[in-house]
Amino acid sequence: MAERLNSAIAILLTLTFISCSSAWIYMERTSRRTRMICNSNKLPHVVKLPIFKSAWQIIDSCDVHFPADTAIAIVVFENRWFEKFGRSKEVFSALENLVIEWSQRERYLSGYSIDGKSYHQRRVTGLLLGPGHIWVYTKPGMRICRTSLIHELVHASIRARKGTDGDPDHEGPIFSGWTSQHTEFIVEVNREICELGL
Repeated sequence: MAERLNSAIAILLTLTFISCSSAWIYMERTSRRTRMICNSNKLPHVVKLPIFKSAWQIIDSCDVHFPADTAIAIVVFENRWFEKFGRSKEVFSALENLVIEWSQRERYLSGYSIDGKSYHQRRVTGLLLGPGHIWVYTKPGMRICRTSLIHELVHASIRARKGTDGDPDHEGPIFSGWTSQHTEFIVEVNREICELGL
């Protein structure tokens, strides 16, 4: 884990020193290989995330999160998760094989608030679509720490541990797994990711 975090930090620092603008935009302008990966005429794209064995992101715009930034956010999450909730092969495997779908399309669904109260047809900013597949609302210029990525990674990690569900009612009584510690954890990890400039 420490090696991943060190690699992730090295990537972030390199990108920060190279460009004042978004790393994705910088790479888009200067790297022929990245231009091939992010061709705005052929969206959506499925892009491999660095650091991880088989993690991917699906993007519907070239102006959203650069793959290295997403990978660093996941590494920070993973390290903090293992510190707070313990090591788990299941969670490690889920994060190694994750698919994150970044979308600018709004969704309205029924579900549960953080305190377990049900709601109907409300705008949602993230969903665990299935084992290893999450959907996260974003828009150009939005920082990762302002999205629901970390929240959805908690759902994915709980699902990996339980093997059944990601506790869709959060702190509510219907499903088990999510506690107030998880809610606090999201705030802490997002703060750390914000401090990294992501």
